[in-house]
Parts: sequence; C-alpha cells; structure tokens
Amino acid sequence: AGPGKGVRGACAAAAAMLASASEAHATLAKSLAADVEAPLDQARAAARKTQTDGAARAQAAHRAVKAADDRYRRAASRLKAHARDATATEAAKPAPGEGSGLDSAADAPPPEKPRSSIYARYLAPAKPSTDDARQECENRWSDLSLESRKAALEAQRLLTAYQASDEAAVETCVDALRKVGVHQASAFSTRNYDLAQLTRALDACDALEDVRAHFAEVDAHELECALVGANDAGW
Repeated sequence: AGPGKGVRGACAAAAAMLASASEAHATLAKSLAADVEAPLDQARAAARKTQTDGAARAQAAHRAVKAADDRYRRAASRLKAHARDATATEAAKPAPGEGSGLDSAADAPPPEKPRSSIYARYLAPAKPSTDDARQECENRWSDLSLESRKAALEAQRLLTAYQASDEAAVETCVDALRKVGVHQASAFSTRNYDLAQLTRALDACDALEDVRAHFAEVDAHELECALVGANDAGW
C-alpha cells in the first residue's frame, strides 16, 4: 500500500507484512532444517560411531595385553618352581665323604627302587626342564612386550581419531551457527522492509479525509438501501 490509501491502506499493508513474515519464518525453518539440523545430526552420529568403534578397539587391545600378561605370569611361575626344585635337589645331596666307610657301604644292601605306577611311567607328560621353562618364559615376555607396543600404537590411533572427530564436530557447529546468523539476517532484512512500507502507509493517512470518505460511504450505502426498498414497494 502506497501513500494516499488511508487507514484501509495501512491495514492492508499490515496484513501484507504479517503474511510476508509468516512466509519468511516458514522459509527460515525449512532452510535451518536442511542447512543446520541435518549436518548437526550427521556430526552427532559420526561422533557416536567413532566413540563406539574406539571403545571396542581399546577393549580388544586391553584383552590382548592381559592375555599375554597372564601367559607370561604362568611361565614365570613354572620357572620359579623349577628353580625351587633345583635348589631343593642340590640341598638334599650328601656332602663328599659323609656317611660310613667303604666296607660298611659295600656290605649294605642296595637301595630299593621306588615303585611307580603305569601312569607315572608311561602316560604322565614329561616335565619340562629348567632350560625349557626359561626359554618359554622369555618367549612369553617377548609376546607381552609386543602386545604392549601394539596397544600403545592403537591408543595413539584412537586419540588421533577422537581428535579428528571432535574437530569435525566443532567445525560443523561453527558452520551451523554461521548459517543461522545468515538466515536470521535475511529474515530481519525482510521484516525491516515490511515495517518501512507500513510506516509509509501510516504516514500517508489523513484523518479528515478518512472521516469524509467514511460518511460518504455511509450516505451511499443508505441511498442504495433506500432505492432497493423503493423498488421492492413498487414505486
């Protein structure tokens, strides 16, 4: 509505402004949903996936290190048992020259061999030697060191992935806020234009002219009603 339209023109301008504002808000909502909400949802989903995958990988690395540590501890326990047995065997041996003379040793009956069961003689697994136990312990230690290094490298990779995920999420949030600012600025610009048009319409109002126009419309309406009544009466 331009100048010279009166109060009705101002009201029409206000109605047009409200309609334009509602359309701008609807457009803004659609734009924000497409340009802001969708990228944020994708960023949140990617961050959750990174956290889930990282937790699974960290648990797998921890289990591998723990299993290697358990194997090393068992091997170390067997090696310690072999060392204790060797020490006890050495302590049980008689010292040189200990015991009776040669004659008494010659007259003494030979010692009886201990009776062993069939399982102990044929079926029982052979007990590893001290050297075998030491070698196994060293091998288990090497495996534990290897798993520890692999776990450390996996932790570095996970930290790098977490950092990249956080940086991507922050960048997405900053871009979303920037888009919100752009959309809001566009909406405010449209609202300012509508307010300017409404102000022009209000400034163009003339109260005396509006009153005259109102009475002129009332008189015209009354005259029209009178003519319609006369026609109905058959005058």
